[in-house]
Amino acid sequence: MAKGICIVLVVLWHVTVKDYLPLGWLPAVPVTGFWGAAGQALLPLRMPLFFVVSGMFTARAVSRPWPDVARARIIRPYYLYLLWVLVHTALFQLTPGFDTVVAHSPGQLLEQLTFTPTNQWYLLALPAYFVLAKLTRFRAGAMLAASLVLSVAVSSHWFHAPGNRAGLLQNLFWFLVGLHGSGLLGRFARHTTGRRTAAYAAGYLVLVAAAAAVGADNWPGVRQLSGLVGICVGISGSVLISRTRVLPQWGDAERPGRTGRALARLGRHTLPIYVIHMPLVAFQHEAAEALARQAPGLLHNTVLSACYPLVATSLAITVSLLLYTTLRWAGARWLFELPCGPARLPARSRG
Repeated sequence: MAKGICIVLVVLWHVTVKDYLPLGWLPAVPVTGFWGAAGQALLPLRMPLFFVVSGMFTARAVSRPWPDVARARIIRPYYLYLLWVLVHTALFQLTPGFDTVVAHSPGQLLEQLTFTPTNQWYLLALPAYFVLAKLTRFRAGAMLAASLVLSVAVSSHWFHAPGNRAGLLQNLFWFLVGLHGSGLLGRFARHTTGRRTAAYAAGYLVLVAAAAAVGADNWPGVRQLSGLVGICVGISGSVLISRTRVLPQWGDAERPGRTGRALARLGRHTLPIYVIHMPLVAFQHEAAEALARQAPGLLHNTVLSACYPLVATSLAITVSLLLYTTLRWAGARWLFELPCGPARLPARSRG
């Protein structure tokens, strides 16, 4: 369920900074500042939580032999990264004014495929993080310390890390926290209460607001401390939502509430949402700009300004899932998984 929350926050952030705010809502509309501030406030929570959860799901795989994990943990994510960088490069040629990184030469494309990734950088990070974690699994403490120093150095701008390379370097620490701390995080989740979750949320808001007020967001350790508290909020909030139950009726078994079920479904489909949503946001932005040129008064509308990010986020997620289902039905499963599945083992060899 935490993965479902993360992917919603990722799409909401992209809608806010790449579609909503660039539309040029007039200063008389007061809510645009709220959405911008909310997006900034969630920065220390969104990707750290995403990578902590990813690390937790990877914890068992690092101890398995390389041949057993190379395909799923290394080859598949990089294949998908390579494929979707090419797809996005083609699609974004249709929206030249959209605010995203697009390669315009073979050299730029090569750079994006290696050390300065595009907005699909999560898919490049996963195999790189996994290889590092597996190679250093017997030196977990040293690797955690080194990745923490690297994260602090990048977030504090001690050296230049352009574009999404900064995110690639910063979030190794959170992946390793999830991987090596999966047992501790599991115990933390089991002891979640509403009062503790409220305390974590209040502490997170105070910390983020204080950092913003004094300009301390880039101070050494501030982003990491905010991320740690944000992870506590995300995990405990996910647990509370999952505990919300619908009372049984007409003999049905008790089941999770509607919000919990929806987030769990999204959590099982983070990949298609992640790879598909950005071009949709670009096309939404193009359409919204064209509509605003025809009817400038729309940018004065407070209700529209307040609702736009939520509606656009919901639309991007819904259409992403519809396209995913349609593409799989049409036989284009190679867009979401390796084209050739592993050979089936004889029955007596399976364990």
